[in-house]
Amino acid sequence: MKRSGNDNEHTDETRSKSAKKRESVALQEMARQLVALSPSKLASLPDAFCQSIRDAQSISHGGARKRQIQYLGKVLRNDGASLVDEVTALLAQLDASSSEHNRYFHQLEQWRDQLISGNTKTFDDITQACSDIDRQQLRMLTRRARSEAEGDRPHGPHYRALFQFIKNAHPGS
Repeated sequence: MKRSGNDNEHTDETRSKSAKKRESVALQEMARQLVALSPSKLASLPDAFCQSIRDAQSISHGGARKRQIQYLGKVLRNDGASLVDEVTALLAQLDASSSEHNRYFHQLEQWRDQLISGNTKTFDDITQACSDIDRQQLRMLTRRARSEAEGDRPHGPHYRALFQFIKNAHPGS
Protein backbone atom coordinates (compact mmCIF):
# COMPACT_ATOMS: atom_id res chain seq x y z
CA MET A 1 0.00 0.00 0.00
CA LYS A 2 1.45 3.33 -1.04
CA ARG A 3 1.19 6.40 1.21
CA SER A 4 1.30 9.89 -0.11
CA GLY A 5 2.94 12.80 1.69
CA ASN A 6 5.07 12.85 4.77
CA ASP A 7 4.90 9.80 7.05
CA ASN A 8 5.20 12.00 10.15
CA GLU A 9 2.18 14.08 9.21
CA HIS A 10 -1.03 12.79 10.77
CA THR A 11 -4.28 14.11 9.40
CA ASP A 12 -7.63 13.56 11.06
CA GLU A 13 -8.25 10.60 8.75
CA THR A 14 -5.02 8.77 9.66
CA ARG A 15 -5.13 9.29 13.41
CA SER A 16 -6.85 6.71 15.53
CA LYS A 17 -10.04 7.45 17.39
CA SER A 18 -8.15 7.02 20.67
CA ALA A 19 -5.56 9.64 19.66
CA LYS A 20 -8.31 12.09 18.76
CA LYS A 21 -10.01 11.46 22.09
CA ARG A 22 -6.75 11.96 24.03
CA GLU A 23 -6.24 15.29 22.25
CA SER A 24 -9.82 16.30 23.01
CA VAL A 25 -9.44 15.44 26.70
CA ALA A 26 -6.14 17.37 26.87
CA LEU A 27 -7.78 20.45 25.32
CA GLN A 28 -10.70 20.18 27.75
CA GLU A 29 -8.23 20.03 30.66
CA MET A 30 -6.55 23.14 29.26
CA ALA A 31 -9.99 24.81 29.13
CA ARG A 32 -10.67 23.75 32.74
CA GLN A 33 -7.42 25.43 33.82
CA LEU A 34 -8.42 28.60 31.95
CA VAL A 35 -11.81 28.68 33.68
CA ALA A 36 -10.01 28.62 37.04
CA LEU A 37 -8.00 31.77 36.19
CA SER A 38 -8.94 35.34 37.05
CA PRO A 39 -10.13 37.64 34.22
CA SER A 40 -6.99 39.79 34.48
CA LYS A 41 -4.80 36.81 33.60
CA LEU A 42 -6.91 36.06 30.51
CA ALA A 43 -6.46 39.52 28.96
CA SER A 44 -3.95 38.31 26.35
CA LEU A 45 -6.44 35.87 24.78
CA PRO A 46 -8.94 36.81 22.03
CA ASP A 47 -12.09 38.59 23.26
CA ALA A 48 -14.61 36.05 21.94
CA PHE A 49 -12.72 33.20 23.60
CA CYS A 50 -12.44 35.19 26.86
CA GLN A 51 -16.20 35.75 26.79
CA SER A 52 -16.75 31.99 26.50
CA ILE A 53 -14.42 31.48 29.47
CA ARG A 54 -16.33 34.11 31.48
CA ASP A 55 -19.57 32.31 30.58
CA ALA A 56 -18.13 29.07 31.96
CA GLN A 57 -16.99 30.87 35.12
CA SER A 58 -20.48 32.21 35.73
CA ILE A 59 -22.12 28.78 35.46
CA SER A 60 -22.41 27.08 38.81
CA HIS A 61 -24.28 23.88 37.91
CA GLY A 62 -22.06 20.88 37.22
CA GLY A 63 -23.58 19.60 33.98
CA ALA A 64 -23.87 22.99 32.32
CA ARG A 65 -20.34 23.92 33.36
CA LYS A 66 -19.04 20.63 32.00
CA ARG A 67 -20.76 21.27 28.65
CA GLN A 68 -19.29 24.78 28.50
CA ILE A 69 -15.80 23.39 29.19
CA GLN A 70 -16.35 20.82 26.44
CA TYR A 71 -17.37 23.69 24.16
CA LEU A 72 -14.16 25.56 25.05
CA GLY A 73 -12.19 22.41 24.19
CA LYS A 74 -13.99 22.27 20.85
CA VAL A 75 -13.16 25.92 20.16
CA LEU A 76 -9.51 25.21 20.94
CA ARG A 77 -9.58 22.18 18.66
CA ASN A 78 -11.29 23.97 15.76
CA ASP A 79 -9.57 27.37 15.89
CA GLY A 80 -6.21 25.91 15.04
CA ALA A 81 -2.77 25.76 16.53
CA SER A 82 -2.33 29.50 17.06
CA LEU A 83 -4.96 29.70 19.84
CA VAL A 84 -3.70 26.47 21.40
CA ASP A 85 -0.15 27.87 21.33
CA GLU A 86 -1.32 31.12 22.99
CA VAL A 87 -3.15 29.20 25.72
CA THR A 88 -0.22 26.83 26.25
CA ALA A 89 2.19 29.77 26.54
CA LEU A 90 -0.12 31.55 29.01
CA LEU A 91 -0.49 28.48 31.22
CA ALA A 92 3.26 27.79 31.09
CA GLN A 93 4.00 31.40 32.06
CA LEU A 94 1.61 31.22 35.00
CA ASP A 95 3.11 27.91 36.09
CA ALA A 96 6.63 29.36 35.89
CA SER A 97 5.65 32.41 37.89
CA SER A 98 4.09 30.12 40.47
CA SER A 99 7.31 28.15 40.84
CA GLU A 100 9.29 31.40 41.13
CA HIS A 101 6.87 32.56 43.80
CA ASN A 102 7.34 29.28 45.69
CA ARG A 103 11.13 29.59 45.46
CA TYR A 104 10.92 33.14 46.82
CA PHE A 105 8.78 32.06 49.79
CA HIS A 106 11.09 29.12 50.52
CA GLN A 107 14.01 31.55 50.69
CA LEU A 108 12.12 33.76 53.16
CA GLU A 109 11.18 30.72 55.28
CA GLN A 110 14.79 29.55 55.35
CA TRP A 111 15.93 32.99 56.49
CA ARG A 112 13.33 33.01 59.27
CA ASP A 113 14.26 29.52 60.46
CA GLN A 114 17.99 30.31 60.38
CA LEU A 115 17.43 33.52 62.35
CA ILE A 116 15.51 31.61 65.00
CA SER A 117 18.23 28.97 65.20
CA GLY A 118 20.78 31.72 65.92
CA ASN A 119 22.63 32.00 62.61
CA THR A 120 24.22 35.49 62.65
CA LYS A 121 25.35 35.29 59.02
CA THR A 122 21.69 35.13 58.01
CA PHE A 123 21.05 38.41 59.82
CA ASP A 124 23.82 40.01 57.73
CA ASP A 125 22.44 38.43 54.53
CA ILE A 126 18.96 39.79 55.21
CA THR A 127 20.19 43.29 56.05
CA GLN A 128 22.25 43.26 52.86
CA ALA A 129 19.35 42.06 50.69
CA CYS A 130 16.86 44.42 52.37
CA SER A 131 18.77 47.67 52.79
CA ASP A 132 15.78 49.55 54.26
CA ILE A 133 15.00 46.97 56.94
CA ASP A 134 14.68 48.11 60.54
CA ARG A 135 17.48 46.13 62.20
CA GLN A 136 16.23 46.74 65.72
CA GLN A 137 12.75 45.47 64.82
CA LEU A 138 14.29 42.43 63.12
CA ARG A 139 16.36 41.62 66.22
CA MET A 140 13.36 42.05 68.52
CA LEU A 141 11.11 39.79 66.40
CA THR A 142 13.89 37.21 66.15
CA ARG A 143 14.36 37.22 69.93
CA ARG A 144 10.62 36.82 70.53
CA ALA A 145 10.26 34.06 67.94
CA ARG A 146 13.27 32.26 69.43
CA SER A 147 11.76 32.40 72.93
CA GLU A 148 8.48 31.03 71.53
CA ALA A 149 10.35 28.21 69.80
CA GLU A 150 12.15 27.30 73.03
CA GLY A 151 8.83 27.31 74.86
CA ASP A 152 5.71 25.38 74.01
CA ARG A 153 4.71 27.34 70.85
CA PRO A 154 7.25 26.74 68.08
CA HIS A 155 5.02 28.37 65.43
CA GLY A 156 3.39 31.07 67.51
CA PRO A 157 2.43 34.61 66.53
CA HIS A 158 6.00 35.99 66.65
CA TYR A 159 7.16 33.21 64.33
CA ARG A 160 4.58 34.38 61.78
CA ALA A 161 5.26 38.07 62.51
CA LEU A 162 8.97 37.57 61.79
CA PHE A 163 8.14 36.01 58.42
CA GLN A 164 5.74 38.85 57.55
CA PHE A 165 8.32 41.44 58.56
CA ILE A 166 11.00 39.89 56.34
CA LYS A 167 8.53 39.48 53.48
CA ASN A 168 7.40 43.12 53.65
CA ALA A 169 10.97 44.41 53.86
CA HIS A 170 12.27 42.27 50.99
CA PRO A 171 12.35 44.10 47.63
CA GLY A 172 10.94 41.05 45.82
CA SER A 173 7.60 41.24 47.63
